[in-house]
Amino acid sequence: MNIENVIKQLCKEDIQKKNANDIRNIGKPYFRMIKNESLDTIMQYCEMLLSTKDPALKILAFDWAYCARDKYQISIFEVFEKWLIEYVCDWIACDDFCTHAFGELLYQYPELYDRITNWISNEMFWVRRAASVIQIYSVKKNTCNQSRVFWIVKSLLGDHNELVLKGCGWLLKEYSIHNPKAVEMFLRNNVKTIPRITFRYALKKMDPITRQSLMKL
Repeated sequence: MNIENVIKQLCKEDIQKKNANDIRNIGKPYFRMIKNESLDTIMQYCEMLLSTKDPALKILAFDWAYCARDKYQISIFEVFEKWLIEYVCDWIACDDFCTHAFGELLYQYPELYDRITNWISNEMFWVRRAASVIQIYSVKKNTCNQSRVFWIVKSLLGDHNELVLKGCGWLLKEYSIHNPKAVEMFLRNNVKTIPRITFRYALKKMDPITRQSLMKL
């Protein structure tokens, strides 16, 4: 497939004015043209889309990477981490990438957790946010290790960026769906150090009585 011609065709379809779901749907026929290629080849196509720096093509690249999840190998971590650092640049792309393709990779290879802990000290806020958000995919499948969830959150509680703190709250919120008591105890035990923005996000899926009780702390 000539990726340059694909990009030109997508531009003719005015893909930049579409919402994210429409962009993914437009891209599906193109992915079917490459789905039997090797993982390396598919990743090369994705990176060519990412290198355009076009937000719409970025959505498409991350979706193609996710569609290739049955081909994932642990070594693809280096590629995904490079994309996170070089091409993400904001919280929207961070969440799209980390709750789909990158989150799926961590779900398939949970031993990669030790490598994402390095992100908590990264100078780029979206990389630090990714350390919590990437776990949401596994949390939703109820396979995430509790100590790992709480360790990442505790490590980021002193972050100066609101979007990083919201990402921690989002992770706790999703984890509370399967483990409400564990999150409740975490919040009670760390109420003095958890920023209120993280605290409030974490409460959103809890039952009203527990939520009201925690808000009084």
